[in-house]
Amino acid sequence: MATYRTIRMAFWSDPYIETLSASEKLLYLYLFSCPHTNNLGLLAVSRRRMAYDTGLDRKSTRLN
Repeated sequence: MATYRTIRMAFWSDPYIETLSASEKLLYLYLFSCPHTNNLGLLAVSRRRMAYDTGLDRKSTRLN
């Protein structure tokens, strides 16, 4: 598992990212960089834990 991940500066000017709300951007960054994501991008974390780590409510952590 990576101990750090980098985010390109162009992330913020990506057309898709520009359409997201602040809470959606936070969740996107959390999913990209949280310690529950492995090098393959597989995520093993509960919605409860995502809500706790981000401060979002559980409804906001629902992945569609």
